[in-house]
Amino acid sequence: MLLDDSGIIPPGKFGNLRFLDWGSRGSRVYSALEGGRAVALKVVDLEPAGELEEAEREVRVLCSLRHAHVARIIRVFTHGRYLILVQRLCSSLSLFRLLEGGFPMGLPEHAVAFALRECLIGLTYLHGCGLVHRALSAAHLLCDDRGRVCITGMRHCVSVSGYRGERCYDFPSRHALHNLPWLAPEVLAQDLRGYGRAADLYSVGILALELANGRAPFAGLPPEKALLFKLRDVVPSLNASKRFKESFTDFTNQCLNYDPDARPNCLQLSRHPYLKQVKRYSSLWRFIPPPKDIKSIQEAKQQSPLRESGPFLFSAMDDSVDENVVSPIKWSWEENEAS
Repeated sequence: MLLDDSGIIPPGKFGNLRFLDWGSRGSRVYSALEGGRAVALKVVDLEPAGELEEAEREVRVLCSLRHAHVARIIRVFTHGRYLILVQRLCSSLSLFRLLEGGFPMGLPEHAVAFALRECLIGLTYLHGCGLVHRALSAAHLLCDDRGRVCITGMRHCVSVSGYRGERCYDFPSRHALHNLPWLAPEVLAQDLRGYGRAADLYSVGILALELANGRAPFAGLPPEKALLFKLRDVVPSLNASKRFKESFTDFTNQCLNYDPDARPNCLQLSRHPYLKQVKRYSSLWRFIPPPKDIKSIQEAKQQSPLRESGPFLFSAMDDSVDENVVSPIKWSWEENEAS
C-alpha cells in the first residue's frame, strides 16, 4: 500500500523512504537514507490541540539523553504543519509488532528475559536522569538488526527531579486510556501521595506478562473494569499454558506489588535470578529468528562500502530508488528457521 506523503516529507532531502509504522496519536514513522546514513523519521502533525506542547516536551527530553538503550535524536525541524524528528535507526521493529507478526502467544522465555534485561538497563539510566517514563510497553521497546533493545516513547516521560520527595502529581490524561494496562495504581489513584520511579517498575511487571503471554494484562477490558481491578490490587499472572521458571512469577510479583515502596528499584531488579539466564548474551536474535526484513538490513550493511560509525546504521545509497515512492514494510518470518 502506498501512502500519500506529499507535503509531509520535504522532497529531495531523504532517499529510499519507507513507511514503518504509526506512532502515538497518528504520528508516522519512516526509515530513510540521508547522505548514506540510515535514519528514522518521526513525523508529528502539530495542528491537533495539545500536540505542540507534547512535541516540545519530547524534543527537550530526547535532546538531553544519550544512552545506547534509549532512543536518540539527531536533529529536528519543521515542514509546514509537521514536526520531523530525525533519529538513529535503532530499529524498524517494535516488540509489539514482533509479537503481533510472529509471536501472538508470546515470546520464548529466554527472549522475554533478554528484553527485560535490556529494558532495565535503559530504565536505570532514565531514572538516574530524574525521569519517570510512565508508558513502558512492548510498543515502546525497539529492536535493531543486531538484536539490541532500546526504549522509546519519551513524550510520556515526566521529571521528578526538584520535587519534594521526588514525587510527581501530573496525571497523563491525554494518554491514560491508551496506556491504562501499564499505568501503576498510584498513578491512577490521583491522590496526595503522588508517584515516583516505582511506577515504572509496575509497568515492567505488566510488560513482562505482555511479552510472555502475547498480550498485556487488562487489555481489551472496559476501562472502568480495568481501573477497578488495578485499584483493588488484582495481580495478573502468566497464562496457565505457559511453563516458565518459578523465578519469572517472583519477578512479576515483585514488580506488581501494590505498595510502591515495597517494589525493588531498577538496579535491584536487574540482579534478579530470573535475568541471570541471559547474562552472557547480547542479542535477542539468539533466542528467536529475526524477521526477513531485519536480515535484509544485516546483509545490506555487510555489502555496503560504508561501515557503521558510532550509534548510526549506514548503508549504500541506491540511485535507482524513487525518493517520492513510499513503500510499507511487511514483517514476515521464513519457515523452518533455526533459532
